[in-house]
Amino acid sequence: MDQNLAELATTLQQTADRSFLEAAMAASVLVAMADHDISSVELATRDYCLQTISQLKIFNVTQAKSVFYDYLDLLENGGRAQLLAAVAKQAGDQDAAILLISIGLAIAKADYDFSDAERQVITDLCEQLGMDAANIFANLKIDVAEVKPDLDPLTGLSLGED
Repeated sequence: MDQNLAELATTLQQTADRSFLEAAMAASVLVAMADHDISSVELATRDYCLQTISQLKIFNVTQAKSVFYDYLDLLENGGRAQLLAAVAKQAGDQDAAILLISIGLAIAKADYDFSDAERQVITDLCEQLGMDAANIFANLKIDVAEVKPDLDPLTGLSLGED
């Protein structure tokens, strides 16, 4: 009985957070494809987000990746506005908006080249979410030039042992 209740609770949570999953995967595709190529490190960062962010790790990773690739297909067929619309659904939730921008920044910084195209996509995401991109960029905790391979892509904290 307890297992059935736990499964029901998980299903209800997934239903409630489905729009966040869609927004996160849409934002991930937009940022990763900003330079017209998705690198393996950008995919690894997406996977890291799926495995560590509480609102995303409730989903089966295969299911989440399927959403990502559906959005990639949509983007490649001229559906950029639909991806931005998926992101815009989170505009009323400040915590979700900040988390989406954090995911986007992590993917943008993953290859140690925060390009102008990626910066523009982050600006577009901020616009969809009702956030001030200039404020986001001014408050970045670490400069991309200072990013090191042994730093967590989301927090900028050292992954090494103390």
